[in-house]
Amino acid sequence: MEQKQRRTKICMIADGHGLYDDRLYWKEALSFVRAGYEVSIIVTGNHDEQGVTDEGISYHIVKVERYFKQKVLNFIAQKIRHKTNHKILNIARREQADIYNLHDYLQLPIVKQLKELPQRPKLVYDARIPLFDNLYHLSQVQGLKKTLVKYHALYWQRLEYRIAKYIDVIITVDDGVYNSFKAHSRYNRLEVVYNYTSLMKDRNFIPVEQRAYDVIHCGGITKARGFYMLLEVGKLLAQEGKKLLLLGKIFEPELNRDFNRFVREHALEDYIIRNDHVRFDRVSDFYNNSKIGLNILPYNKAHEHIIQIKLFEFMNFGIPIVTSNYGEMQAYVRDNGVGLTVDPKDAQAVVKAVNELLNDKQLYESCSRHGIAAVDNKYHWSLMEEKLLNIYEGLYTED
Repeated sequence: MEQKQRRTKICMIADGHGLYDDRLYWKEALSFVRAGYEVSIIVTGNHDEQGVTDEGISYHIVKVERYFKQKVLNFIAQKIRHKTNHKILNIARREQADIYNLHDYLQLPIVKQLKELPQRPKLVYDARIPLFDNLYHLSQVQGLKKTLVKYHALYWQRLEYRIAKYIDVIITVDDGVYNSFKAHSRYNRLEVVYNYTSLMKDRNFIPVEQRAYDVIHCGGITKARGFYMLLEVGKLLAQEGKKLLLLGKIFEPELNRDFNRFVREHALEDYIIRNDHVRFDRVSDFYNNSKIGLNILPYNKAHEHIIQIKLFEFMNFGIPIVTSNYGEMQAYVRDNGVGLTVDPKDAQAVVKAVNELLNDKQLYESCSRHGIAAVDNKYHWSLMEEKLLNIYEGLYTED
């Protein structure tokens, strides 16, 4: 009897992105499954868990070891005792995968151990953020703590460049991270796989006047991402009877308190609607029911070159966009004719742009039409899926 050939196994590892992260799970992992790979996922969380998802992917959640509430002090402690990474490494070893795919920088210290496993696996690193910029420029601390954050950020950025020699392929999500590796690392096997939308099949063309939300903001909400500006915009919109939907988690506890206080003091319960936890496969219902997409990020070096997935998702659903007037976000909106750009520090300018789009039917329909066409022609995940699978197939054919 002929022995059945074992499927190539990919083990995906993430610390900082959850199990159902849009890129890790709904795009990459499911693309691998459709292509015939066996897939497992290791992520971190606040408890230990293992199981199998509805799509048949086995997973392990590893409890993160925390030593201090302060991130920098916690980093120093973790440098001495890598309990979390040791647990991840032990699970990864048992998986006996042919390919290990790392999605977060916190696993860089175990790259050499993974590479030296008996099966001599291939390693792929998804470089998803401009590391130093995110760790340093998005930090809100000052004084001595800011100095510690700088050394913290420099350590990880240098490690990322140095450890690249052990990686078989580095995949970046945008040109900014790609060019950074080109400039600072000797590593040459770099690819860009853009985080385009996979939601084309979920469009449901509800008439604009029947949609429940006038404006939608999608994504995690932090002080560095314009939390207080969103509140001001929501208050101004409420004065006109318009509703703002915040679809995403508010990360800092003090911001949760400020949000609740602000909404209560200004009687905005019916106008600023929060939904913290929505799985990626459920988010389309909210897009279909929204009129304008808000992507207002205050100026920060870390924001300048990134491309937010929400831009492509707004385009996909024909939602005109109001975005900040700098960086890649401005370029994508202007070049594709899908919305307006404004000063991200000016709440009144944001609301004015929202009203301009809502009140000018011809402009609204033009932005909507251009967005859908842009996704259909160039910004959809199936294009990137093909490129991604070719990269993985090339890990062995190019030996």
